[in-house]
Amino acid sequence: MRDREGTILELTGKPGVYSYGVIVPGFWGRTTLQLQPTQLVEKTQKIIAKRHCKVLLTQIDSVEIVEEGNPLFLTLGILTLTFFVGIAFIILYFVVKNKYLAIRSGNNVQLVMLNSSNTEKAEYFMDAVLKRAEELQPQQ
Repeated sequence: MRDREGTILELTGKPGVYSYGVIVPGFWGRTTLQLQPTQLVEKTQKIIAKRHCKVLLTQIDSVEIVEEGNPLFLTLGILTLTFFVGIAFIILYFVVKNKYLAIRSGNNVQLVMLNSSNTEKAEYFMDAVLKRAEELQPQQ
């Protein structure tokens, strides 16, 4: 499973935007997470922005797969509640779910939006990251 660069495992999906504790899916772009022997590498390409981030596996706090409604729908629903369209936005919040893999380390979050085709691979990726991080932890 390793390639020339030392990547053990790789996961690709749409980028997510983490701002003020809220995660919103990015509609354009691509994020790739690479599990390497001692670090996690994120490469995100958007229309006008790039992000390249490396985190030591020993610094990872948590890895999670989350499924939740888009907060934009809820906000629009509350703002337009006096109109009939507000109810439609609130229903969309509960029906249309976003699924993503979040890897947290310190003040940093790596996000990959998931779909039905890569959810199983994301679970495998999550387990591999945690297993590798445990192996690298210093013995006490």
